[in-house]
Amino acid sequence: MPRINLAVVALTICGAALLALFVLGRGAQGNENLFFACPKVNEAVALEKADETDAKLTYEIVDTVRVKSAVNLEARQVGTNHFYQEIMGYAMTTGSFFTLNAQQEKRKVAVLNERLAFEAFGSFDIVGMQISLKDESYVILGVIEDNQEESAVYVPSILTKTSVANFIEVMATEEAALANLKSLGVSEDRFYLANLGEFAKVIKAKFALAWWLIALVVSSFLSVQGVKVIRKSVPKVKRLAKDEYLREVIKSREVRRIMLVAMAVLTAISIGIYALLQAAQILLYWSQYANGLAGIATLAFGGKISVLQKLALYSNSALAFFMGGVGIGIIGAFRPKQNL
Repeated sequence: MPRINLAVVALTICGAALLALFVLGRGAQGNENLFFACPKVNEAVALEKADETDAKLTYEIVDTVRVKSAVNLEARQVGTNHFYQEIMGYAMTTGSFFTLNAQQEKRKVAVLNERLAFEAFGSFDIVGMQISLKDESYVILGVIEDNQEESAVYVPSILTKTSVANFIEVMATEEAALANLKSLGVSEDRFYLANLGEFAKVIKAKFALAWWLIALVVSSFLSVQGVKVIRKSVPKVKRLAKDEYLREVIKSREVRRIMLVAMAVLTAISIGIYALLQAAQILLYWSQYANGLAGIATLAFGGKISVLQKLALYSNSALAFFMGGVGIGIIGAFRPKQNL
């Protein structure tokens, strides 16, 4: 039976896993300094001053409405503020998002996502047209590319004491985010606060972790091989020492070989220790934020939270496959040289 080339199998698995980790890490980008606040209970809060703070804060009040236009459709009506498009990073296909003035003046304006625009009008060139939501006419300001599979319409909404919403804000630190929510009347014990930026960094860090593990395994392997070479060379040096003067022994090829290999081993050990420290640091960071979104089940903000949760799950799976590939590679490196 032909020998299975475990090195090729290991390289294939590790390569595919590294590519997956890289892609998943890229998918988690765009969440820097974002904090997500989700209510623990179905409890209303007051945020009339949301647009008067120094922080950028947006929110969603989601409802299902009947959209009356050329074709009557059901869609998610998302009540939010003028920061929404900027914070979410969505591009406008046509037109523009509503402004702070439109929100404060409670104008009847709306922004449709691409799916709703196509289903209702068959076109994205619909700026200035009107739709009816809950028997009230709204002027269409633009079409937004929110990458959602369901129809959605975005309208200005000012939170009142009867509103229940999820929040996303842009702040430098978690302490600042908590302080900002507190100043707006949102008590910390009524909300989960998740640091989306740090959570995304955990996903991206797994790619770096994989490389540090490779460095650790390779340096360990080279150190072991180097020690074996030194052990084989030492008896030869001892035999030379019996027959030659010390000066000739020092100049011999075996001694130079031992010195070079010893330097390589010390270098490999140093790299291995550094790689181990870096991997440990990433693992500690991971343990701190890995469960940052655990227990949060919401479709808020276009499913951004659920997307990050899926990315975390997939990246864990990719890292597990990578570790499996590393294990196969180690077995292949040290198994006896014989046919299966």
